[in-house]
Formats: sequence, C-alpha cells, structure tokens
Amino acid sequence: MSPSSTATTVKAAGRPLKNPLRVASVVPFPAAAAAAVVAELPPDPPAPVLSGQQLRQMEISQFIQWLRTQTNKHKRPFSERAIEGYAETARVLDRWMTEQDIDADFTACDVALLNQFFAGYLTTHSQGGTNTRQRNLHHLFKWLAKTRGHPDPWTTELVRYGPSEVPPWTLAMELIKDLHADELERRPAGFGGGGVGGTLPWSTPVAADLEASSSEALFTSDAPYGT
Repeated sequence: MSPSSTATTVKAAGRPLKNPLRVASVVPFPAAAAAAVVAELPPDPPAPVLSGQQLRQMEISQFIQWLRTQTNKHKRPFSERAIEGYAETARVLDRWMTEQDIDADFTACDVALLNQFFAGYLTTHSQGGTNTRQRNLHHLFKWLAKTRGHPDPWTTELVRYGPSEVPPWTLAMELIKDLHADELERRPAGFGGGGVGGTLPWSTPVAADLEASSSEALFTSDAPYGT
C-alpha cells in the first residue's frame, strides 16, 4: 500500500493514530473527594503517657550519656566510678520521689523539695553520707539547667550539709604518745629515757616536729576533694 492510500485510510476512519510512547494524562482528583477520603481514615493512636518515674529514668540515662562527654574540674573525663556515683544518687532521689507519690520528672524539684529530701536522708544516714549525696546530686541539676533551662536549686536557700567532723588532733597526739611510751618500755634502761617509768623528750626538736606534722596531717590532704 502506498503512502497516499494510508493517509486516505486514516482520514476516512476519522481518528488519529496513537503514539505508543505517549504517557496517559492524569485525571485530577476532586478536592472534595480527597477530603472525604481523609475524613474516613482512622485517627492516629494517642501518644503513650509516661509516668513520672519513667520520665526520671529516661532523664538518668540521658544524664549518664551527657557525663561521658564532659570533664571534671581537673579537665579530665569523668571516670566510670564517678559517673556511677552521680547516677546512683539520682536514683536515690528517684526512689524517694516515688515513695512520696510525686508523679513528675526531676524538674519538679525545687529548693523546698530538695531540703525535704536531704533532711529525710539524714535521718537514716550519716552526715558525711548526706554531704556526699548532696555534692553528687548537684551534677544532675547542673545538667537540667544546661539542657532544660531548669533553675539550679543550689541557692542560698538550700540547706547545706558539711562533711563529718574531724576528731581533734590532740586525741591523735595522745595515741602517738601512748605508742611511744610502749616503745620506750621495751628499750633497755638508760637508752633514750627507756625502761619502765621512762619519760618522753617532748621538748626536743624532733618531738616538736612530730607534733606539728601530726596536726597538719589531720587538717590537710593532697587528694582532691571530690571529682
């Protein structure tokens, strides 16, 4: 069949030839129909409601991760032992809040609530232990202030608990004198004031240095106070 006869056949049929590569046109979806479909969809399930204790446990986990990215006052990373100590103190506060039926996270703690917590802790623990808990817990609230904008409750209104009292150094000196007295009794008579009834030469320079060093050892320490 010649080209002229093909064109005549198409015109006679009254319809153009279809291009097999042409993409079918998209029929617009009416807006009203789309809105009806959306209205028929089931609503999203409500977000799970976490209890105050669950929120606090989440905060403790986040607090631990944050501590592992920080350094202490000596510009060294916190040791795992120190991190565990800070986390355990936070858990002590968490358990106390659960006992008090406080269904909220740690940002519910203000000065008055923490004063109540520390006073209760002191009734069953030593003052030294309360001091340690108080110092360790401050790290948690430093983190809350930095990440949540929670006001740091470590203000002048917070009741502070100092470390346990150090016994007077004079008691230690009495112990040292007793030890030296025992030593002198074992020495031969006439050897450095020895023998039963021998006296200690406390007026000598060596004894004076011993007394001074004993006093200094009880009131000073090269070990850092806390981490």
